[in-house]
Amino acid sequence: MKRLLPMFAILLSILVGCTEDKPRPKGIVDQIIPVQVNEVSDDVVAVASQNPKATFDINYHTREQNVYVECFIPGFQLKKGEGHLNVTVDGQKTKEIYTAAFILKGLEKGEHNIVVEVVHNDQNVKNLKKTLNVKVQ
Repeated sequence: MKRLLPMFAILLSILVGCTEDKPRPKGIVDQIIPVQVNEVSDDVVAVASQNPKATFDINYHTREQNVYVECFIPGFQLKKGEGHLNVTVDGQKTKEIYTAAFILKGLEKGEHNIVVEVVHNDQNVKNLKKTLNVKVQ
């Protein structure tokens, strides 16, 4: 009995000491969207999503007379029926693009102004537009 009490005390101190170091779940914190909850009545709860400002990034590089373009558009699908990219080169529109990566082939040597715009299927422009000034050598 005398040994049981100290063993119990040691076990209890080990268990109490480990409570502050709890494992945290792994995940991507950037994709959490805050919501605002408004209680209208006891039976109804209204939830409003607060979407972060939509943005997109473009990486590109030139090789010979080709420009290789890669777009990163979080939360947007590039496919027929959903959305596409409008691409203009020196003011002339190319065909609608449904992939995040594409190649502009056969550009003449010199400087070119390339505009990439994200568009929904219903032609609703998402106010996402980037302009690239590219020099082909």
